[in-house]
Amino acid sequence: MARDLEELRSVVSLAIQQNLKLDVKSVKVTSELSEDGDEVLFVELVIELTPRRLPKDIMYTLVKSAAGAIRGQGEDRMPVIMPHLAEKQLLAARS
Repeated sequence: MARDLEELRSVVSLAIQQNLKLDVKSVKVTSELSEDGDEVLFVELVIELTPRRLPKDIMYTLVKSAAGAIRGQGEDRMPVIMPHLAEKQLLAARS
């Protein structure tokens, strides 16, 4: 089921804020055709700088959370999630 892109933007932003306790600076959702002719969602999300060190797997966690939020809306289009952290964001040290 195809959802309105603005609705998906709001769903992704809310999921990141509630599940990961991160502030979202922006979410951009566009729909384009792949080379195979399938409709694909491109989701670019930018996370605000936070004073805490984020876990080293934060990029995976952001992708998983955003994709889960989109699929939870019954969306059939494949999401391609492109997360971005603030330039000076610190990550937790590797163990």
